[in-house]
Amino acid sequence: MRSIIWITVMFAVCLTALHAVADPYTPSPTQTPTKTEGTPAAAKAPTTPAPAATTEQAKAKSAPEAAKPAPVESDWRARAAKWFKSAEPKDRRKEMRAATRALKQSCFYCHTKGFKGYQDNLLISQQMMALSAEHDVTCNECHAGKREMTKLGESARHMWKLVHKKKVFCEHCHTPHTRFAELTEAGLLFKAEGQQGQE
Repeated sequence: MRSIIWITVMFAVCLTALHAVADPYTPSPTQTPTKTEGTPAAAKAPTTPAPAATTEQAKAKSAPEAAKPAPVESDWRARAAKWFKSAEPKDRRKEMRAATRALKQSCFYCHTKGFKGYQDNLLISQQMMALSAEHDVTCNECHAGKREMTKLGESARHMWKLVHKKKVFCEHCHTPHTRFAELTEAGLLFKAEGQQGQE
């Protein structure tokens, strides 16, 4: 079940981040209650609505670590934008289709109808796009559908749990642009510590 959720979230992350054109961090306008004359005071809407958790926050609390965005602060939108090889919208749509094929999902897995917004998985989509661009891997090298993972994808799922545990992103242990083949000093140290623990 965890793998299904993780794959679903990863796909959504990839697709959502692919088409981040509007500022995703601009909150949508909320309606403020208006007073209606003649309405009894008890029936009037409260002047200050109680804060409610967003759907994304609620999902993040209930989802397993492998399906949650990394707890790392960064400009994920800018990092994800490097995933695109072109600035032309037509070319970008073609690039996003590669992600939809890898995850075997439609555009609306990440985008809202009419492409006016995003589903609740924007942050993890941007993180997956950044990971892909910074480590020279493609979506289909880890994803073989929404629920299925490749061998590299299964390994990445384990590493994603470490991202949450250590609160660092991939480049902390893996040298960028080496397809995860080279480790940084921190990665070598972590690997050595893991091997010593198994002896």
